[in-house]
Amino acid sequence: MRESTVSVHFPRDVLRATTARAVPRPVAVEKPAETAGLPAALLDEPDARVPGATTEAVWRVPLEATGDVDFGMHVGEMANPATLGIVGYAMMSSPTRGAALGRLCRFLRLLTDGTELQHVRPATDGRRLWLGAPVAEHLDNFLLRSPRQVVESSFVWLVSVSRALA
Repeated sequence: MRESTVSVHFPRDVLRATTARAVPRPVAVEKPAETAGLPAALLDEPDARVPGATTEAVWRVPLEATGDVDFGMHVGEMANPATLGIVGYAMMSSPTRGAALGRLCRFLRLLTDGTELQHVRPATDGRRLWLGAPVAEHLDNFLLRSPRQVVESSFVWLVSVSRALA
């Protein structure tokens, strides 16, 4: 079974958040990328893909170092669409929040093949947006084994970015 992959943008943000002041208990982890089995040089490659199992290991590093079970939410609070490269820039150039989220839904496949983001039900009042995030079950997908931090980070990120785009 083929393994899921993610853009290097995601593990890079997780590793940066490990030492960020915005995280309640920042820690100094010596060589956090290498600890997770991720070559540090890969973090500087904007188009690099990281296997899901390595991304799963990247999430374990700060969880073990900080003991913060809500670490994923703190990563999401540090939202910056620019960290997503071209997908983030497409979002930021959107005329509305709805259009920005629509572009994220459309282009998320550039960032991960482990899940997608879908408009489940359009809001009739123009104020709400119903989203779904089905996980790809046909892949060896770390999101099926340990989804909590990624899901919490993703949805807090969506809320934070939505507020910033207002």
